[in-house]
Amino acid sequence: MMADTNFEQDFELMADDLESVTLSYANSIEQYFVEKASRRHTVAQEFGTSGEAVVQADAVWHLQLPASAIQPRIGDVIVDQQKNRWTILRTEWLKALGRCRCTTRELRLAHGCHQLVDVRRPIWDDIGSGPEIIGWQAVCAALPASIRLDEMTLDTSTNPPTRQMRYEIVLGEWAELLPDDRIVDANGQSYQLQTLKQAPRIDALPVVVALREDPI
Repeated sequence: MMADTNFEQDFELMADDLESVTLSYANSIEQYFVEKASRRHTVAQEFGTSGEAVVQADAVWHLQLPASAIQPRIGDVIVDQQKNRWTILRTEWLKALGRCRCTTRELRLAHGCHQLVDVRRPIWDDIGSGPEIIGWQAVCAALPASIRLDEMTLDTSTNPPTRQMRYEIVLGEWAELLPDDRIVDANGQSYQLQTLKQAPRIDALPVVVALREDPI
């Protein structure tokens, strides 16, 4: 005779690292509180400019969910107790065990998006001599980002010599950007957008290539 099995109790016995998380559904304000979750098979990698600091980027989560709950889908987000956001890239419903296994990626953590930037958009007006920028409006505030110098070129043909500094800015979240927008860091330094890549994807963060300019 087969013994009765309590899968929920079995989950607790096997997982000594249980924690509570929030399941945030994509393209919706709906959220679901998951009382019992286990983070397993976490992959650690070194972020290039982190001073040899090791950051966690990928993990497999096991979520104990009732049958009545909306099952996780690709693009949904698991928010852990440290407020890290793990985007779900693959799900598997383990019906016999009464839980869902989710392969996830924490992009902001992987790219070290610890800086905060604002996005500002020019206000144009024709004051008699053609369209001119008469001010700036904030379109996005406190956006997580990682800013690094990509290339610096020096022009010695001018007096005094001039330099152009090109930066790569990884944005922690997707933002609708226009060609004339500026990205401004916490120190007031302004960056003029040149190109935007990887927009928008759930497995990669948007990357802006921008030129450093005088504060606006």
